[in-house]
Amino acid sequence: MAALRQKAGHGDLGAAFRLGLAYETGSGVAQDFPEAARWYERAANHGEAASQCNLGRLYASGLGVEQDDAQAVKWYLRSAVQHYPPAMSNLGLMYASGRGISKDYAAAVRWYRAAAEKGLAAAQSNLGFMYANGFGVEQNDADAVKWYTKAAKQNFAGGVGNLALMYARGRGVKKDVTRAIALFREAASMGSLSAANNLGWLYEHGEGIAADAAEAVKWYRMAADAGLAEAQYNLGLLYASGRGVGRDANAAAEWLGRAARQGYAPAKDQFAQMSKIY
Repeated sequence: MAALRQKAGHGDLGAAFRLGLAYETGSGVAQDFPEAARWYERAANHGEAASQCNLGRLYASGLGVEQDDAQAVKWYLRSAVQHYPPAMSNLGLMYASGRGISKDYAAAVRWYRAAAEKGLAAAQSNLGFMYANGFGVEQNDADAVKWYTKAAKQNFAGGVGNLALMYARGRGVKKDVTRAIALFREAASMGSLSAANNLGWLYEHGEGIAADAAEAVKWYRMAADAGLAEAQYNLGLLYASGRGVGRDANAAAEWLGRAARQGYAPAKDQFAQMSKIY
């Protein structure tokens, strides 16, 4: 680490990036986000694209620097115009969400596509989402499946989970719930909370498989424990009804309350009703 620091201190931009990354991830040194930002900025100011992108990410998340979406956009753009795929994808996300810049779905699609065509799985999944929903591009399920599949082939959890949804609904592909379940399981094993929640929903409602409320509870809980509001809401409803788990008003209120505190509207309404009853 001393040798890396010496190189970075003498103007080696690659070394400055690697030192910033070490501090960001706590690899070989104590994790220190402000120090990571300092080294990223040192390289970013001299045009190092990866450092510009990572510095933008720190501004977007408020790690080591004061949270500032406009600064995030600034650094993502500087990196993206150098054709750095992660920055292109992140800039697309800022346009899609209207963070730090006016919401512009068409611009989001352009940046997602630029990164997707360079093979970045996250961008491929996001581009598929835009096609699936007709955001910034003409709605096209076949193109959504195409891009989700590309991301899924790279074992990107979001792409696998989104492809599963298309199979579950028969959008852009022939409906195949068995295939959807296999893909949801795969995505959930990769850490996709939405996939675990969707798998719970299929088991709860018996969509294409035998209904199994206990199995639904298992998958909802996996996502709920990790903080997904929709799964917390679904789990709360099962506790309230006693389906797949012993009826428990206190547990129902706890899970619905967690979802409500995250701003999940159905949970807020249900929690308010439960508060009146109990």
